[in-house]
Amino acid sequence: MKIFSAKVDSNVESIRKKSSEREFYRHMCKSLTGKGFTKIVPFGGIYFDLLYVEDNMAGLFKFMDTTEDTFSILDIEILEVMEEEYNEVQEKIEELIPGAKVSYHFIMPYVNLREKGIEKDFIIDNAAFEQLINSERQIKAYLSENTDFDTDDILYGLAKEYFVIKSQPNNLIDSPLLQKKIKYKNLELTATSMDCSQIENINSFRYGSTMMIGSSGTGKTRAMIAKLIKIARLYPKDDFAYITFDKQLSNDIGSQIRTLHPDLKNIRVINYHQLILLMGRKYNLRLNNKSKQSFNREFEKVFTKVAQIYKDKRYFKGVFIDEAENFELKDLEFIGNISYKTRNFLYVSYDKAKQMSHLEEKTVSVEEYTFDNIITFGKNYRNSIEIGNFNTGFQSNLEKFNLLEFGDENDYFVPFQIESSAIGEVEAIEYSSTSEMMGNIVEHIRRYTDQGYSYSDMCIIYPFNQKVLRGKKYVYSKHMVKSYLEENGIVFSFADDETNNMYKSTGVTLSNIYNVTNLEYKIVFFCQIDVLYNAFNIENRINARKMINIIYTATSRATEKLCVYLREDETRPGLIDLLKISSLE
Repeated sequence: MKIFSAKVDSNVESIRKKSSEREFYRHMCKSLTGKGFTKIVPFGGIYFDLLYVEDNMAGLFKFMDTTEDTFSILDIEILEVMEEEYNEVQEKIEELIPGAKVSYHFIMPYVNLREKGIEKDFIIDNAAFEQLINSERQIKAYLSENTDFDTDDILYGLAKEYFVIKSQPNNLIDSPLLQKKIKYKNLELTATSMDCSQIENINSFRYGSTMMIGSSGTGKTRAMIAKLIKIARLYPKDDFAYITFDKQLSNDIGSQIRTLHPDLKNIRVINYHQLILLMGRKYNLRLNNKSKQSFNREFEKVFTKVAQIYKDKRYFKGVFIDEAENFELKDLEFIGNISYKTRNFLYVSYDKAKQMSHLEEKTVSVEEYTFDNIITFGKNYRNSIEIGNFNTGFQSNLEKFNLLEFGDENDYFVPFQIESSAIGEVEAIEYSSTSEMMGNIVEHIRRYTDQGYSYSDMCIIYPFNQKVLRGKKYVYSKHMVKSYLEENGIVFSFADDETNNMYKSTGVTLSNIYNVTNLEYKIVFFCQIDVLYNAFNIENRINARKMINIIYTATSRATEKLCVYLREDETRPGLIDLLKISSLE
């Protein structure tokens, strides 16, 4: 049986697992030889417990725990609602997937309609349920045949929230339930279905506040997006917000939702600073661009007034916060104040080792927020084995050599296991001059293109756009990299707020660490690391933490191959030497 996923942990009525559902799987697990998804919400306000396809046949099922006593009182009303929904579903399927044949049945194993003289083809009552669970092939009687239609298109069309969309096929996932090419405008993209564990996380849906903890690449953002899509469809009359710290990530997620789910009009995807400034604009609260104070100080002035004005106004049924490691406790408290008081959803994605903001300031972390639920993500879906082992080794060595002196070293990195069977490749390359380093990068780029990779599969990451020595002159990092690539006829582009994982440029991407924190590439060249230990005093715990976070973020961007460049320097800190050690283990 390939049903993803029969495990559900939810107190939301539409998503929770019902008694009749448990009974169905207990009897049917061996006879269901096809494939499908559970708990899908393809249409506003309508959910299904199971989408199942076998051979060229497809069907939707909804389980109902209605008892004889309840049905005897409300039989007419219940049947009218069911028939109305049945007809609406048939119309919506034809609109969404023209030409597809998908049956729809309500399963009511605790009610015997035949004894009451009621016959409805779309209801499986007690008598029909007994026949179903006691006959190995009876399920096909409740499926519709598609003679000229691919059932994979039905799986994708009705369960899009369970697919990861990328510009290139995901070669790291072994035997996904479904991987198919899709077209959007003039683009050809690849949709890969998530696995059982990922879908189980998506369907672990509970009211209240939930923190989702995990290392980079463990699917936290994917789960958040899928949860948002599911719950926004379940409650089409309520509003939801997806809030990021980074503008690039909000652009990326907004683009995904608009592209794949254009029917969703009750979702607002926005970065946090934009949200606060937008709320303040109504009351003429704006940043003072002429002020000599920093952006953060000016922003805090606006935030303080906005928080006071909106403290009792309830806008959102659900709020999803990504990159929460860069938020403060007061930010979450404010967002809680503008959400519904009861039966609301607050989901927070958190990875302490990716924090890039507020490191120098005395702030209260979102970890101090009292969450109702905590979910840990422990499976890495992004990195090949070698890259995963390299990152794990680097983290272990930091602890081994006592370089995590932050007071919270015991849970600084969340352990993970690599899901990919692809080996991958990691090199820590030492060099004595910038020209030697860039020559090596160019050589690697040419070798990888000869192996079939494209320029768009590659990214060159430098920590900051800082001055570096080229020959006898100092130039900025990005101009130095740019000029070497130009001299060698290599096409490139710079990452910006509009760069995302769905639509890659035609050239090698060049980026500082801040423009690549949410991107991934098959091949990453991480260079100019000496800029880090020249800029930071490693003896300072805040600087050490910033350096570690930058290294962790950069190296976890690579999916298949990683090249880390280390300048030969007797004065470089031991922390940098650990990169070399970790690559050899």
